This record gives sequence, C-alpha cells and structure tokens, in this order.
Amino acid sequence: MTMNDLAASCSKWRQTLIEYKDAGDSSSAATHCVGIYSSLLRSLPDRTVEIDHLGFAKLVGLMTEMESVLELQGILSLGGRIMTRRPLQPIDDETNWPAEENKSTPKVVELFGLLARHAKAGSGSFANQNVLHVLRQILAQHASVIPVETMKPLLEHSAAITWACRTATTLNGEDTRPAWLYFERQEPLVGDQQTDTLPNQAWVGLLQHYLPYGMGDMEPECVLKGQLRSLAQDFDRFTKRVVEIHQAGIKMPMQRTDVVLISQMLERMALVTAKEAGTARAQLYAEAITALVDITVPELKKINNKNSLYAGVGKSNPMAKTAFYNHCTLKALKGTAIPLQYPEAAQALEHFRFQVLLHTVAVSETFRKSNLSFTDKEHIQALIDLCSESLIEPKPLSLLGPAQRLQLVREMNEGPVRRKLMMDDIKITKELFIEDLGM
Repeated sequence: MTMNDLAASCSKWRQTLIEYKDAGDSSSAATHCVGIYSSLLRSLPDRTVEIDHLGFAKLVGLMTEMESVLELQGILSLGGRIMTRRPLQPIDDETNWPAEENKSTPKVVELFGLLARHAKAGSGSFANQNVLHVLRQILAQHASVIPVETMKPLLEHSAAITWACRTATTLNGEDTRPAWLYFERQEPLVGDQQTDTLPNQAWVGLLQHYLPYGMGDMEPECVLKGQLRSLAQDFDRFTKRVVEIHQAGIKMPMQRTDVVLISQMLERMALVTAKEAGTARAQLYAEAITALVDITVPELKKINNKNSLYAGVGKSNPMAKTAFYNHCTLKALKGTAIPLQYPEAAQALEHFRFQVLLHTVAVSETFRKSNLSFTDKEHIQALIDLCSESLIEPKPLSLLGPAQRLQLVREMNEGPVRRKLMMDDIKITKELFIEDLGM
C-alpha cells in the first residue's frame, strides 16, 4: 500500500465509521473497527519506511474516531504502532532527546493524549508495556509543546505504570525499554535490582526533555547562574513546568526510588533559593519547592509497612535487599536542610524530610525481618537529626502505629527531643523502661 493509498483508505474508513456511529449501529461500528485494525496491522510499513505527514494525520484522525469503539488492547496496540511510525521521529541514538517540531507534531501530541488516557488501564498487560516506554519517549522529545492537561492521565498514574511496565519489550516489531536516570551517584543503585528500582518514568521523560545535556553527573551547583557548567536556563524551564503541573492539581505520589530522584530535584531547587535569595529566580524556585513537595508526598491518614513509600508490590522487595537508598537519599536531603528566606519553601522541605523519616520507620522492622543483613539504624538516626523541628511539634508521630513510634524513639540518641516524645506517650516510656531493666 502506497502512502497515497493509506491516506485514502483512512479517510474512507473514518467516514464509514462516523456513519455507523451516527446511525447508532454499534455492532456494525465494532465490526468495522476490527476490520480496520486487521488491515492496518498488515499494511502499516515497518520503521524503515517513513509515513508522510498527511498519512500520519489521517491515521491519527482515524484512531481518534475508533477510540470509543475499539477495545482497550486494540487502542494501545494500534495507537502505539502508529506512534512509532510518526514522520521524522528521532533515530534510536536520539530517542531520549528533545526533537525539532515539524508538521506532524500537533498530531503526535493528539495521539499522545489518546494513549495517555488508556495507559493506566492497559498497564496490567505485558502486551502493553511498550506503550509506556513510547509515551516516555514522546515526553522526552516534545514535553514543552504538550499541554499539562494532556499529560495529566499519564502523570497521575505514572508511579503505578512505571512499576507495571518496568521491563523491556519487543512487541509490534519494536524494541522498547524503560529509562533509568538520576542526577548523580547512580552507581549504588545499579546491580541485579536495576529493573525494580526504576524511577518514575514520567519524571524521567520530563527531565530528559528539559535537561538533555545535564543529567548523569550533575552536581547541585551546576544549576546556579554563572557556573562554569551552568545549566541554569535548562533547569529554569523544568522548574516552571513543575509549577504548571502543580497548578493543574496533578498529584504524582512517590514510590520506592522516586524518593531519591525527587530529593535530588529539591536539593538543587533549595540551593538556588538560598544562594540567589531576593531574585525573581529564587522566588520561582521557592514556589517550585512547595509545588514539588505537594505533588509527590502522598496524603495518608496512617503510614504502615503496606502503604509506605518503600513498600513492595510483589513478594520480593528490592528496597529490603540493599541499603542503597540510604546513601543516595540522605545526601540529597542533607542538601535541602539549609537556611532559606522563604518560609513556605522551608516548611515544605521540612515536611518532605519528615515524611521520608516516617515512611522509612514504617517499613524498617519488616525489612529487618525479611533480610537479616539489612540495616538502617544509622540512616534513621541521621533522618531524625534532620527532622528535629517536626519532632517537637504536638503529636508528631500520630501517623505511625505504636510499634513504629516505639522503634523511632528507641533509635534516637538521648536528648530533649527524645525526652519530649517519651513524655507525650506513656506507653513508649513504659516499654523503654522495661527494656532498660532487661525484663
């Protein structure tokens, strides 16, 4: 089938489908869509043959009309295949870089939105894993021209989708895989757990787009203005996008190693806010800090070993097999604990650090039981030191259960904060007294 034939067929198929739908003939519409699906899977050229702009536009228009009729698997399979045939798509070595806009970019954005609406529902099937990877690539290539509302269905479910679609696939003739990306200190995160410690793929796609030259070994100082390797302008663009995501009311609760990546983002935002205080840029970053914390910290009435940030989905939790997150997260969190002239930003960072502490304590005992070599005592003590302001607030440990509250106080060094918490909870005082007596 030539490109002209493909465009003409798409127009004809779409018109017939519209007629069936207008007539309320759902049965004929469904049968027609199945026929279109089969024909396109046979006639769509492979990646070595490029579809022109007109053909791609017709395919997207047809796909949009089929969305309400075709079953989920068909939407994702066919839609994903059409996306991988888009004109002027970057070659493999440039898949994760910003792409030049072209005549088909608006249609790419339209198809992205269609697939994003169904990504969460389809993420449970191995056959659909490649769709998430393609969507992350589109973010990396075109994030600056995709409206936040169009991204919303993907962003809101991106943590769950990342976990469900964490392996590479070669479906539909395409080899697609997730991306593994942090600002720095990636080595402790590598190993036989790499697949299960992927960060949120939506954040990865956004970072790849806005910081194409800056990831890999990006020290916090690199985002300051005037630095030799300054990435200030790139990070500004990303930071503005974070604020826009927050303004749209989007939540992207962290899971597992997302904490490392978000902590690294906050570390850099805090540095700009502190070092460039009084400037419009610092004000933007102060706003972004509160936005990012609100976007990523889950709102829970109670924190336990099942809903903790570090809780595992399957039988084996990689977070319990290694203490890598101790090193990476702690370094970044210490970088956020600096004096700021912006009270709301400072309060947001304190809230973030304290939530990390609570979520860490919530799974600590479970991890220790599942892996006798696992240790996080020093990590918890370091987090406690970072969260002294929160620990002196009224009932600071109310989100934890009795056993977790006891463990946190047990791990604390002697001092006024520990004594205050013991005074707040007579049960903790009693348990620790009994332990001291060796009873």
